[in-house]
Amino acid sequence: MIASRPTIIDNLIRLNATPSNIKDKIDLQRIAESFISHGFEGISFYDIRGTEMVRAGRFSQNQESHFFINIQHGATLLWDGSFILRADTDILDQNGQRIGIIMTEADLKLPAHSFADALSIGTTDEFALCGPLREDPRDMNCFLNEISGRKFLRLHRMVENKSLPMNYALDGKTGIVFTRDYRRQKVVAAYAPVGKFGLGMVLKIDQRELYGPVIGQLKYIAALLAILVIIGGILLYWMVTPLVQKLIHSKLELFESGARMQAILDNAPVGIWLMGMDGRYRFMNKTLCNAVGVLESEVLAANHPAE
Repeated sequence: MIASRPTIIDNLIRLNATPSNIKDKIDLQRIAESFISHGFEGISFYDIRGTEMVRAGRFSQNQESHFFINIQHGATLLWDGSFILRADTDILDQNGQRIGIIMTEADLKLPAHSFADALSIGTTDEFALCGPLREDPRDMNCFLNEISGRKFLRLHRMVENKSLPMNYALDGKTGIVFTRDYRRQKVVAAYAPVGKFGLGMVLKIDQRELYGPVIGQLKYIAALLAILVIIGGILLYWMVTPLVQKLIHSKLELFESGARMQAILDNAPVGIWLMGMDGRYRFMNKTLCNAVGVLESEVLAANHPAE
């Protein structure tokens, strides 16, 4: 996990003791920026006081359209034109004491039409993905995909004292029901939970459209539940779960290799430096810095070529 990396832990311990340490902030900024090339949209580090120390990449500006998901404390699924997974993870020292927080966002690369459009069965059909609200368990946030477009709404889980199909899904149930939806329209709806994430999904169609060409449409009723369960399995095992695991456990072997190389160079008994084609320093190891009595950050920040 990112939060358990020794270089991050040591850096935050020093910054908690001396928040004004410019060198440690520069080092932490480099670490944050290195993660952006490994699938993260944004990453931010906070110290023990909750003060943001560094930030890299960009974060979603849409904080209203979200679901809380039951895979990790502090994990949220956002909707901002695509599904984005946000995770807030505590950073602990070797004694298990909290010393800071890392906040990350990653685009799950799940286009809304990839599973909803594929299930189109009529002009009034709608695919919904919803999550319960922590602040009000009677309500839910819902992503709706229908013929007229995609939208994000806050809805009641019950209408006229009757459970909506999505309420059954959020309670972990699977089935098909003839009922009224949040619009109070008569519908045929298939519902199912989305794995362990605490979300639910519903595929429905208005009864008036279904009963029109009865012979042609009844074949879809038997297949609705099977299709919905299959799609739920795809979301859970093929699409969402691997991406969530990639976010939380982060395949950053490249970063670890860079950290080992940095340690080797810094502990070399001779001075080592790297100079660019423009004559400016790109790297100086600790041996050289100690020999000439300067900080690497001061040399790298200089705007004039090396003399």
